[in-house]
Amino acid sequence: MPPFNLLRLRIKQALSVLLLILALVFGLVGLSDPAFAGYMIPQSDYVTSWENKIAPMKDMLPDDLGSIGYISDATIQPDQPASDDYIEYYLTQYSLAPIFVQRSIEFDWIIVNSQHPEMQIWLDKSIGSHTLQEIGGGLFLLEQQK
Repeated sequence: MPPFNLLRLRIKQALSVLLLILALVFGLVGLSDPAFAGYMIPQSDYVTSWENKIAPMKDMLPDDLGSIGYISDATIQPDQPASDDYIEYYLTQYSLAPIFVQRSIEFDWIIVNSQHPEMQIWLDKSIGSHTLQEIGGGLFLLEQQK
């Protein structure tokens, strides 16, 4: 084999070994140091965040509750719903299962997911006598007084 081809072969072998070593080092660092690999693994996904937001409400509900109403900005002002309105509705259904969550005010208990400035006016006009407990982050638990 001519010396030039032998040199090219040795360089390819050295580069291959170097790449293998780098891959092993970065792989081991990524496995052992979560901060290094943190960009790859989300700390909290949207579903988990929503479940954590709903969790305090679950403790306030009666144990035998089978169904609950749900209203949001899309209910209060249908022509200007929030961009994530339907996602949050479906996440609420998921988070409260097996309780049946339905967009309606025809239930004794209603989840209010709204930061609309006229929410309280709309509730007083549409629902009547009720108590409203703030959960946080635009979530409220409403109990109708019948």
